[in-house]
Amino acid sequence: MSAFLCSPKHIATLARAVEKDPQLQWSAEEAVALFATENADSVGCAHNQSRDEVARDFGGFQAYRDACRTAGVVDVAPLHILKLAQSLIHQSGEHDGWKHSRAKPLLAALIESQISKLPGYDSAPWSI
Repeated sequence: MSAFLCSPKHIATLARAVEKDPQLQWSAEEAVALFATENADSVGCAHNQSRDEVARDFGGFQAYRDACRTAGVVDVAPLHILKLAQSLIHQSGEHDGWKHSRAKPLLAALIESQISKLPGYDSAPWSI
């Protein structure tokens, strides 16, 4: 698998979705730091590069993380949040630390919270 660095808007949009969910109890800033780090670590592992090398187009890792923190948030539907979360999971799973990362269960919880917000979810039958 080849990992890539998710865009600052991608990270910021997910972080804002996390912050807006009262059950998750994370700030956007905490989520940005976590998501950017895990993604950069994964890309670095996949390409045998440091965080700064991975984020060289931004001027290094700290600049990338700052860009994620200050990026404009895109208001998207729950389905898009699901897809963004799945993408970040895919792009963050290359390194050994991923399976014990705090980002992994946080993204899983975000996905679970977004499912019930999908159009038609409330009116769908509970059983057949």
